[in-house]
Order: sequence, then C-alpha cells, then structure tokens
Amino acid sequence: MKENFKNRIGVTSKLLFKEDVLEVFSKDIGSSELNFSGFENISEIKDYFFIALKTGLNIMIPKSEIKNVETLRDELKMITEKKGISFISELEWEWK
Repeated sequence: MKENFKNRIGVTSKLLFKEDVLEVFSKDIGSSELNFSGFENISEIKDYFFIALKTGLNIMIPKSEIKNVETLRDELKMITEKKGISFISELEWEWK
C-alpha cells in the first residue's frame, strides 16, 4: 500500500464517497478505491479531518476546501458507525 501512495504525498485529490468505498482521483496519477473496511479510525481537529488507514497511512482533508463541512462530518460519522470504528473529535488540538 505504501508503494501505491508514495507519489501522492502533497498531491491534491478529489474524494468521492460511495456506498462502501472511497474513490480518490488525483490529476496525472489516476484514481483508486479504498474500502471503508480498511479504515482504522476517522478524526477531526479544528481545520482538518483525517482518515487513518489500517496500513498506517492517513488521508488529510482540509476543511477549508470543503463546501459543506457539516455534511462531510455527518458522512464520516455514518461510515464510523457502519464499520464500528472510532470517530475522534479533538477540536481544541493545535499543532506545536
């Protein structure tokens, strides 16, 4: 899995949430699908959402790039409930 994503660090991608998969589109790289069953947890801080994958990788979603943060938060929470994983909210957390 690391090999598949090594060229995606810092790459802007579009995310599409489907029934059981997250489809990731990246310009010049293509697309891939990640099964929700591969999610370890989902967390939220003040400015970002993070999807932690069981492989140890993370998908970072900046809230500043989201049109409706509440809708995305609801979608992410539904995924965590459906898959029995944690939704971690640490809105007071700050980078040090």
